[in-house]
Amino acid sequence: MGSSPSKGSSSPFGKRSSSKSALDQAKKAAEANRKSQGNSSSSNIQQERLSSASLPNTGVKDPPPNVQNSAISDSVVPLGHAAYAEGAYNGAPLPPDEEERMKTLSALKVLDTAPEERFDDLTRLACMIFKVPIALVSLVDKDRQWFKSHQGLAATFTDRKSSFCAWTLLPQHPEVLVVENTLTDARFKDNALVAGPPGIRFYAGCPLVASNKMRYGSLCIIDKEPRTFTADNCQMLSNLAEMVVRELEKEVLLEEQRQRSEMLSQENTQLLRAIDAFRCSVQVL
Repeated sequence: MGSSPSKGSSSPFGKRSSSKSALDQAKKAAEANRKSQGNSSSSNIQQERLSSASLPNTGVKDPPPNVQNSAISDSVVPLGHAAYAEGAYNGAPLPPDEEERMKTLSALKVLDTAPEERFDDLTRLACMIFKVPIALVSLVDKDRQWFKSHQGLAATFTDRKSSFCAWTLLPQHPEVLVVENTLTDARFKDNALVAGPPGIRFYAGCPLVASNKMRYGSLCIIDKEPRTFTADNCQMLSNLAEMVVRELEKEVLLEEQRQRSEMLSQENTQLLRAIDAFRCSVQVL
């Protein structure tokens, strides 16, 4: 299996789907997945054999002991991999609009906030629909990626260099970034999160696109076995990502509405005072 920069016949960011529509699709997908569980055992065995067979030919050496034992369950994933120490692995390049993107992300005021059920519900749903062990709402900060929600991974952030989601910020990935087998993808095979824990083999991430078209990060799903990802899968992940964006921007929109209401109230007050002053001047005359 290989990798694909994007899948899907159309951009998921043109017309936004309603939350009800996306959830209906999610329920249908989950039901279809449950019906296919009878065949999952043999499929998993085949995937395991494929993964095992591919490992000796990848050229990826076992990570040093400090990487194997470094707790992915800690709050940060350490840069223990030899490729980092040698400066050989640089991760995703910066997008051309990085400065404006960071301003948009900072304006959300969501970085380092407490977990919220509304986001955790969506990552749990993603795990259930796609039958993956890990799902994340990843916001890409200046030097790190921070997880507003994380299922199947105790870490709350990693360095940006090892971030898969940083690649979704690039304009050449307008839809869903799909990596069906990290061991055969030159961009990721030397990544510390591939060579060491959590041993990422499959990744699919949909950009979280702001109202001004800047990208906050991605909603991503991760598996420890290579797998395929269809156009319908991409559309479903896109629907969930749109729901994440609406939740991220909800507080900002409410604050903007509050400020507009306050401004209108002040203008009305000034107008009423001007009318009263005019009436008083007419009475004097």
